Amino acid sequence: MIVIFLRGGMKVGTQLHIFLSEICKKFLSTIPTRHLNSFLRWQEASSFVIQTENDNTPNIHNNERILVTSIGALNVNYIGVEYLGLNNNIDATRVSISERGSAPLTRPKSLLHLGYDYGNTLNLQGYRRWMDLGVLTSTNRDHVWIGLKPRLPLNTPVTNVVQANNDELDAVVAWGTDRIASTTTQVDLMRFIFTGHPFDANPDLAPSTSEDGLEMMRMYPATVYNHYSYDSTGVVNDTTYAYGRVGVGDFTAAGVGGQPTQKIDVVGNGRFRYLPDSTFIADSLTTKIVMVDESGV
Repeated sequence: MIVIFLRGGMKVGTQLHIFLSEICKKFLSTIPTRHLNSFLRWQEASSFVIQTENDNTPNIHNNERILVTSIGALNVNYIGVEYLGLNNNIDATRVSISERGSAPLTRPKSLLHLGYDYGNTLNLQGYRRWMDLGVLTSTNRDHVWIGLKPRLPLNTPVTNVVQANNDELDAVVAWGTDRIASTTTQVDLMRFIFTGHPFDANPDLAPSTSEDGLEMMRMYPATVYNHYSYDSTGVVNDTTYAYGRVGVGDFTAAGVGGQPTQKIDVVGNGRFRYLPDSTFIADSLTTKIVMVDESGV
């Protein structure tokens, strides 16, 4: 059984044209072609919503699963502070898949948006308008996005979606949102985890077979420390903030049990090949290539 609901607020004359292959099978079988298409069509200024219903949730609006829409429809139905997405190229597609039907994702901000609507009333979270051609996964506060970012001058706002012939794009993985928190455990991390089969033979007790898996690297966005700058004689002449730390190894409770403490923090041995490179000697006063003090720094 197929039930079609027309939501309140839709313009008079809105039509849903559904061509079902089963209904048209007898007619289409007379057409001498092997490539037959079925179409699902609706008014451009509205969205198409896929919902479910059962005996326990008779209100179908509490079970919204998938929404297919466009930037044009979002601009019509939401004011700027509610959407904050791009407002040009109104025919650009936006698709959302809701984590829970009772908390539908109604304002997709990327080509594909998974999870929940991102941002509070003013949308003040980590979303950027260049998060267009990609996949955004979010709760109300945290996100990860993978896609293609236009290569523009620094801090140039993006106003248009990616076009088919764009050739100046970079592959980007972006995440957020919390950079500063009362404790380090509240900072949002980017973690790389390998998960093995839980029933694999594991005589060396490899953590990859555990519930959490094996963390192999993490990125920590909080401030590292004041980075010192030197003049030509090797004297410190300035300090600047250095942001972001990369930890290679397991920094979970099963490993280090903390965050990376330096720009690059390696658990275990590190190897640097082809040192020194005479073409890129940074400081003629430096006579040592790699230096490690008693704390490992």
